[in-house]
Amino acid sequence: MINIILCCQQGASTSMLAGSMREEAKKRGLEVQITAYPYTELNDVAPSADIVLFGPQVKYMLKEFAIQLDKINKPYMLIDTVDYGMMDGQAVLNKVLAKLK
Repeated sequence: MINIILCCQQGASTSMLAGSMREEAKKRGLEVQITAYPYTELNDVAPSADIVLFGPQVKYMLKEFAIQLDKINKPYMLIDTVDYGMMDGQAVLNKVLAKLK
């Protein structure tokens, strides 16, 4: 099972994207857990993640997040602005899977 964590300001908009990603994963028969959280919970949820994704609205904090995640050896990525705006779960899932290979 792949545990994917999405983080943004409040977790609301990433919750919609997480739902789209779950639908795509289900179509592909992938076993994944995809959950959205506000970035304030990053320290609590990151240790159990296989990868952490960040919404574009917290891009300005990415360096700070990178320091935290590098300490625990967790991969991370910023969600593409276009994919995020379109709530394109398929595109985001493709990028996550490529990064985890």
